[in-house]
Amino acid sequence: MKKSIVIAVLLIALVGFTTIGLAATAKGAAALKPAKISGELIQGKIVSIDKTKNEIVVKDDKTGVERTIAAKSKIIASLKVGEEVKVTLKGGSNTAEKVKIITSAKKVK
Repeated sequence: MKKSIVIAVLLIALVGFTTIGLAATAKGAAALKPAKISGELIQGKIVSIDKTKNEIVVKDDKTGVERTIAAKSKIIASLKVGEEVKVTLKGGSNTAEKVKIITSAKKVK
């Protein structure tokens, strides 16, 4: 009889600890989800604007590479070729999240 009681208590304790461990693991897994990745930042001069495709080409000041970037038509309407801009891309894409004009394009006389 004593063996049966001891085995029952041990089984109850084992089930209890397993349940607590699984709950803690589930909470820990939720905490390990990746945070929203911040987008890449590109600073450079606008080389061209294609309003039909809603794209701009920016020559990156750091690398010298021309990057084609998709943007909303509202953003593109406010830009001009030759302007120095700082573009924040959406995480993992070539789509502009934000475009800030640093210096305006110089007018040709």
